[in-house]
Amino acid sequence: MPRNPVNLRHELTLLVIIKLMVIIGLWWAFVRDAKVEVDSERIATHLSAPAVAASPTHHTGNSHVQ
Repeated sequence: MPRNPVNLRHELTLLVIIKLMVIIGLWWAFVRDAKVEVDSERIATHLSAPAVAASPTHHTGNSHVQ
């Protein structure tokens, strides 16, 4: 027997509300007090540093890697 679309809409709405409440609860419990200190001198040093090129890793015994 197919469900009534109104009941399905209410169930989906309730599930979305419950999921949002769980996400907000997790954020409140674990992320809310997390702080990142911004040090302008450290940021300037990081941004002015030269970029480091990634070096390819060499695998011995594999003829396909150059």
